[in-house]
Amino acid sequence: MQDKQAIDLSDIRVLVAESNPRTRYILAALLSGYGIGEVDEVADGPCAIATYKDTDHDIIIADWDMPGSTGLDLARTIRRSQMPTRQTVPIILITAHSDQRRLDEARDAGITEILSKPISAKDLYVRLTNVIMDPKDTIKTGTFVGPDRRRFHRSEMICD
Repeated sequence: MQDKQAIDLSDIRVLVAESNPRTRYILAALLSGYGIGEVDEVADGPCAIATYKDTDHDIIIADWDMPGSTGLDLARTIRRSQMPTRQTVPIILITAHSDQRRLDEARDAGITEILSKPISAKDLYVRLTNVIMDPKDTIKTGTFVGPDRRRFHRSEMICD
């Protein structure tokens, strides 16, 4: 696997959907510091959905709790999109709630990675490099489109 520290992020476009202006500023500053090419910022769920429909993003970072609709609502809308190439965008969910029930709910909504608050620069970078360097396969069924819940590839499975 390629060294995660050496990746070029200048062609990556990220949508940040976060209602708290300070957190949104910090996320944008960190992303720019990592060399992300373009960061679009919105303050609520409806603006995130509209921006995503109008612009092609490589990664979405969304807060769980936003006015108008949640990060999970955003994920469900994207995963159910009529444009299959846009259904698979990696979504990193930011949340202060990390109990198992909420983690399961996020997974079932099609969230790719979860980032717990308070956010650290290292943890954000790890989530970014995970979705870029080690993307999860996409699962499409009659009722679900989203990332495979497993972090390994079938060829890496060990069978007895």
